[in-house]
Amino acid sequence: MSLASALTPAQIQTAYVVFFGRPADADGLAYWSGHTGGLPALHALFAASPEYASHFAGLSPVQQVSLVYRNLLNREPDAEGLAFWSGALGAGTLTTANLSYAISTAALNPNTHADPVIQASANQDRLTVANRVTAATNFTAALDTAAERDGYSGPEAAAAARAWLAAVTHATPSANLSGPAVDAAVAAAVAAASAPAPAPAPALTPAQIQTAYVVFFGRPADADGLAYWSGHTGGLPALHALFAA
Repeated sequence: MSLASALTPAQIQTAYVVFFGRPADADGLAYWSGHTGGLPALHALFAASPEYASHFAGLSPVQQVSLVYRNLLNREPDAEGLAFWSGALGAGTLTTANLSYAISTAALNPNTHADPVIQASANQDRLTVANRVTAATNFTAALDTAAERDGYSGPEAAAAARAWLAAVTHATPSANLSGPAVDAAVAAAVAAASAPAPAPAPALTPAQIQTAYVVFFGRPADADGLAYWSGHTGGLPALHALFAA
């Protein structure tokens, strides 16, 4: 039995965009370039990852489809598409694991439609995905220093890169898919990873707790309540929200 052919950078970047909504990191691109399991195996591994699965936890089929459309195509699903994809999820002919790939494949290979409005929308979807893959490819290539390659790691950097890529659509000028625009996105992602964690809210004072009891409950705090909320680290706004609920 022959081994599957090596994955191309374009295939790997497309998988990162489709499954994770972000550009590949340099180490990831290098690692998967040596993967010999083929494209279906790569998709299966990405679909099983916590980064992908976490986006869909607790969502209904309709919510899952809507999320993929927003994340991948930058729009809400049309009624026909929503019914088709959510129906496939409900029937079990499609799973959460391959939902994003199925929708991206349809977007990148649109059918020809007699209705010019539907055709225009399909063309926009295809170009949105293609532009995001181009931008992601250039982003990874712009990680050209050790500091940038090391800095583009962790959830904060991934979130910053994901937010940048989400702004890329069919209408994004080609100049914004490379060059200074991409360098700025890399710098923002690296900065997000190195930003200090926010300081914890200060401990609540007995006066703040007593005031909250009087305002929300019309009575003084009991001893156990005062002791409990004195150890609360969420800050005064969070205390008020909890009492109001």
